[in-house]
Amino acid sequence: MTEKQTEKNKQVEFEEKHREQMKIVALFGTIEFDPDYDYKKQRQLDRTIFPQEEK
Repeated sequence: MTEKQTEKNKQVEFEEKHREQMKIVALFGTIEFDPDYDYKKQRQLDRTIFPQEEK
């Protein structure tokens, strides 16, 4: 791969990543969250359903 092709690939990857980031930014303020959701409780439930193997 030539240096020019490498630079073109980097630019394309950068632009793709930037487009994805802009989609995420556009979602800010548009998603409603459940104020009663307890993430800590959910984590505890996940551990009982899917216990971690001890090393």
